[in-house]
Amino acid sequence: FRKYKRPLTESNIRLAIKEHYRKNARLKTEVDVETSKFETMYKESATLYRIRVEEGPKTRLAGVNFLGNSYYPSSKLESFFDRDAFELASIGYFDEEYFRHYIDLLRNRYIKNGFVQIKIQGPNYTFSEDSERVNVDYNIFEGQRAYVRSISMEGLPIEFEEEVLEILKNKKGSPFNPITLID
Repeated sequence: FRKYKRPLTESNIRLAIKEHYRKNARLKTEVDVETSKFETMYKESATLYRIRVEEGPKTRLAGVNFLGNSYYPSSKLESFFDRDAFELASIGYFDEEYFRHYIDLLRNRYIKNGFVQIKIQGPNYTFSEDSERVNVDYNIFEGQRAYVRSISMEGLPIEFEEEVLEILKNKKGSPFNPITLID
C-alpha cells in the first residue's frame, strides 16, 4: 500500500485486496476493513487498520464459446485458447487478464489470414448462481477477407523485381497479411 497512489481509505484498501484476489480467481472473497484513530505516546496521530479477509473458492472456467466465427471452427479457436493460456486459465480457472489478452492473439491470427476488418467483442461472462463457475463468450465479426490483387515495384530495376517478389511473404492471389509488412 505504500506504493498505492490513492489515499489510504477503507474503500481503497478493500478494492485493492479484492482486486488481488480477483486476479487469483477468487471472485467471492469478502473483505472487511475497520479503522481506529488514536494518539501515540509522542502525541502523534496514528491510524490502525484491521482487515478481515474471508477467501471465497476459486471460480472455475466452465467453458469458452465463440459466436459468429466461420473461418476457424470453434474447436480450433478453443485449441488456440488452451495452447496460449496463462497459468490460471490453463488449469481451468477464471483469468480475466488472459481472457482480454486472448482477443489480441485471436485478432492477429485472423489478420494474418486476410481478415483485416476483424472485430471481436468480449470477453463476456456468464456466472453460475454461486459464482463458482463461469462461461466466457467471444463474439466474432470476421468481415470480408482481403486478397492481394497485384504487386508493383516502382523505381526497382526489372532484373531485381523477381528476386524481391520471391522474398515477399504477400503473394499475388493470396490473403493479404499486413503484419508481414511490419516484420
